[in-house]
This record gives sequence, structure tokens and C-alpha cells, in this order.
Amino acid sequence: MSALDGANSITLPDDLSGAFCEALKADLLARRGQPLELDASNVVRCGGQAVQLLVSAKRSWASDGQPFAIVNPEADFIRIVQLTGLQDELFPESGADT
Repeated sequence: MSALDGANSITLPDDLSGAFCEALKADLLARRGQPLELDASNVVRCGGQAVQLLVSAKRSWASDGQPFAIVNPEADFIRIVQLTGLQDELFPESGADT
């Protein structure tokens, strides 16, 4: 069952590099104003640009009053986000900082 009932869902690829960021940005913009869930179960590589994009998206959804969640984060993805210092931004409820 989805963490966000009725949410749109995007399954993120294993490599969130700069090349994928433009496509993800367009997909996010197309879904703005609706609940959104990003499945991060495949992500093992992620660049700083992608982390910044995800933080920006989460903030945008919050300002719109819409639910936004990143679910099933792979351990490698969590470690990358921790290195940026933005784990509390993306995973405030998960305790991913341990």
C-alpha cells in the first residue's frame, strides 16, 4: 500500500545523475499540485544536483499544502543524502540519520 493514498507515483532509477535530473524536473512540474510519492528503492547513485532537486520539490509541495514522500530509500541513497547534510529535509520522519 502506498504511503500516500491516491498519490501519483514516480519510480526513481538506480542512477540519479545530472542527465536524469532534467527529465525528473519536467515530470515533477507536470505533477505539481497533486500528492506525490517517489519510490527510491532502486537508487544506488545520486548526484548533488538530484538531491537539491528533491529538496526543492519537497519544499514546493509543502508550500502548496500537498503531500510529498520519498519511500523505500535504498541504503546507498540514504548515505549519499547524509553526506549532503540534507537527510532531515528529505527523511524527517524516518530517522535515516542513524
